[in-house]
Amino acid sequence: MIVHCPAKINVFLDITKKYKNNFHRIESIFFETNLADKLIYKIISSQECIIKDSTSIIDTQDNLIRKAYETFFKYSRIKKIGIEIEVKKNIPLGGGLGGGSSDAAQTLKVLNSFCKTGFSSKKLKEIAASIGSDVPYFIDGGVQKVTGTGEITHNINSKIKFHSLMIFPKVHVSTPFAYKCLDEDGLVSNSYKNQIKQKMIITAIQTGNYNLFISNLYNKFEQSIFTRYKELALIKTDILNSGADGALMSGSGSTILGFFESFEKMKKSIEMLEKKGYKLTTFEAGV
Repeated sequence: MIVHCPAKINVFLDITKKYKNNFHRIESIFFETNLADKLIYKIISSQECIIKDSTSIIDTQDNLIRKAYETFFKYSRIKKIGIEIEVKKNIPLGGGLGGGSSDAAQTLKVLNSFCKTGFSSKKLKEIAASIGSDVPYFIDGGVQKVTGTGEITHNINSKIKFHSLMIFPKVHVSTPFAYKCLDEDGLVSNSYKNQIKQKMIITAIQTGNYNLFISNLYNKFEQSIFTRYKELALIKTDILNSGADGALMSGSGSTILGFFESFEKMKKSIEMLEKKGYKLTTFEAGV
């Protein structure tokens, strides 16, 4: 079985609270993209999970795919089946795009199919929440509001249309480090201003109001990460100077996004950015 595991971007991301267990509460909006890892699943006779990665990008022994395999059988309490998973990685590590979480979520869905356990989407999300913060979102994907530590998801009926580019910097930002920076800078707080921004961008997505969407793009991590990785702030500036309507870092970084109302406008921007040596990819929403 061949499965594509899509990346996500955050068009809004606020960190409003730190819990006693040191996890953080997020208020975010996720969009599924057409950038995806490809996983090839094959049932094998031995009762184990064998992960193969010819590019040696991931640690085949310690990763969210293996954690998803172990967690699925822990929750289902059924006899393990043997499975071989060949990973073709396209989503960069440490890019704030949720590649590992997406791989894990799709693995849960594949095991649910192979084992005929018949778990509902709600049950799979419950299992996913014990694997990683972004994993529940990827059970359904699409456009969703994501809160709590990532386990609370709500679908958003999207009418928004935009073209976007992604630049993948050489620098990788680990998620624990990004949260540590927010804590050090005292930025973990809830504000009325950001609550309004989130309501406005949800309204924009639901009504297709592009200008309102662009004016409410937000990622709190930028405040901390850009002071420590000035090259990321420079990329955002270059994207805006190339003619983008808006630009934003995705997740905890380091992927930087550019947003455009038209493909023609994005094409001109791409030409300028590629002349600067940037490597990028594109995707569309609702187009």
